[in-house]
Formats: sequence, structure tokens, C-alpha cells
Amino acid sequence: MRRFFTFLALLITAVSCINENDINTGVGKVCFAADDFDFSSSRTGLDAAGSFIWSANDTVGVCPDSGSQIYFAMTSGAGASTAEFDSGWLLKAGHTYLSYYPFKGDIYLNPSSIPVSYAGQHQTYEGDAADLAGFDYMYSDPVSGDAGRLLFQYHHLGSLLRFKTSLPAGDYATMRVESDGDFFAGSGSYDLTADKPAISVSAATSSLEVKLEGFEFNTLKTVAVYAMTAPVDMSGHKLRVSFLDADGNVLYQYAADVKSAFVAGGAYEFTQPASNRFYLRVLHNLKTFTAPVVPGASFVLWGDEMEDVYEAGISYTYSSQKEYEVTLMGSKSSTFEFKDIIGIKKIDLSEF
Repeated sequence: MRRFFTFLALLITAVSCINENDINTGVGKVCFAADDFDFSSSRTGLDAAGSFIWSANDTVGVCPDSGSQIYFAMTSGAGASTAEFDSGWLLKAGHTYLSYYPFKGDIYLNPSSIPVSYAGQHQTYEGDAADLAGFDYMYSDPVSGDAGRLLFQYHHLGSLLRFKTSLPAGDYATMRVESDGDFFAGSGSYDLTADKPAISVSAATSSLEVKLEGFEFNTLKTVAVYAMTAPVDMSGHKLRVSFLDADGNVLYQYAADVKSAFVAGGAYEFTQPASNRFYLRVLHNLKTFTAPVVPGASFVLWGDEMEDVYEAGISYTYSSQKEYEVTLMGSKSSTFEFKDIIGIKKIDLSEF
């Protein structure tokens, strides 16, 4: 239903953008709109329902069928899915135009190789996916100014990821998402002139990071952190989602299964409810420690800044023998089993 009303709004906006004095001579106001992300597996400036919304001072690039690109700064439409941008007088009837977002400030930009980078993503605590607008790469279908108006409809090139969990008290500086292969795009480009533009990845990595601002809590807090990446098929693989402090120490982790391929314009959520989470802490003084059998465990923190994905029978040898606190974390467990309790000083079940 939301898509129907969006389409109706676009029709109204398109009509309102017509300027009779511009027909067949030039173009009046120029309108821009964007598709919603699909959260049916599945949101940019996106609002909570998955709709793209424009922000004040947003700038887009327009590439004509000949000559250099032109940029447009928004004149009205902040907070809405359709916006008007000025400089319409620069666009002339008889020409075809392509548009893209976010704008790249290079007058000699090659529209067949527009650069993409996913480094530097960030989110404020009171913010949401709108903080990632600069990483929401979009393209428009070609449009002509012959009717005296231009309405660009944008399509998303990337995929939106949402990670939702409840964080214990702490001061969090980074969310890191790790995979078991180089699935995440670091950089690449796309061809705006192609029949159906798509991101071509030139550098891939096994992890992505989102810098966090204002994520300091003195009690349990449910959060949703967003990230953008290029489309990729990771179905069947696992993700390790870690929340770190400013020194890089892991304060909380959870594991998530990827159930489907990430597609352009798709949005995907990875959630761990607080009620399903546990911590089992064990204090010991062994040189080599074998973790207990804990069904549902995902990760083990060895107590010396090292960590591993949990598996039954996993063990670890320390560089020196002294007391260490091992933490096992995961979800939906009600039992644990030690093969040997020699060297065990304390077992903390308060959060198990």
C-alpha cells in the first residue's frame, strides 16, 4: 500500500513541476524521487518504513548525452521522498539525461566509471540509516526534457543491512561484521550508461565496520545499527557481529545466519533478542584451557584479548600461566558440561 501512495505522490509532483514557458524550449524545475528499500527479507536518509527521504543540502549529479556533468542542490523536499532541485534552466529540450547520487565533485567524471567506496560508514545513537545516505549509491533511468520537465526516478545499487540486538552497559565505538570469506565490497565502480547499472567490486574484504557515536549506556539498551554493502550472495554463510570499545576490545558479540543473497535495493535484518542471550564465565589458572560443552554457544573470549568462534572441544594455550576469565556467549542454552574441573577457580552463572 505504501508503494501505491508513493506512486500517486510522484504523479502529483510531476504535474506540479511543469512550467508552460519551458515546454519545447528548456526545462523548469527538476524533480527527483527514489525507490523504497525492500525489507520483505526487509530501509535510507531512509526512514523506518524503508522509504528513501531527502535531506537538506542534498546534491545530485546529472550527466547529459553530451558534455560534462551538472550538479543540482535541493531547493525543497527535505524529509520527503520526492524533492525539487534548482538549476533546471541548465537542462534543455532535445537532450537525454542520466542522474546519480551521491554527487561526485569532478567536472571530468566519467559516467561509465563512477567510483564507489564503503569505507567510513558511521551512525549516531539517535540516528538511523539516514547516516548512511552518502553510501547509498543510486542511478536513474534516462529521461528527456522534451516535455518541458524532468522527473528522475532513482534505483538503489547497494543492499541495506540492519543489525538489531540489546547491548549491555558499556561505551561502544565500533560495530564490526565479519564473514568467512571476502564477501564485502571495499571499493568499486558502476557504469551509469549501462542498460542496468550494477556495482563492479574492485576490492573485497571479509569485514565491514560502522563507527558509532553516542552509544554509551549504563543499562541494557536495544539498538539497531545499519550498514551498506554491494550486492553479493552470502547465503548459507555465518556473520560474526561484534561491538567494540575505543581500544578495540570486544564488549559484545553474536552470530547470525545469512539466509538469502543480498540484492540491489534489498534490505536484510539480523537480530538477536536479549531474552535468548547468555554469558558463561569461568575463572581458571591453567596453561591450556578446554572450553566446556555448551549447546548454543557462538563465541569464546579467552581472557587475554584473544577470541574464537566456539565449537565443541575447542581449547587454547596461553603464553603464560596465571588466572584468566574465559567468557562463552551465545543463545538458547540451558546446560553446560566440563570434562575436567582441575584448575577451575570459579564458574559465574549469573547471566547464564
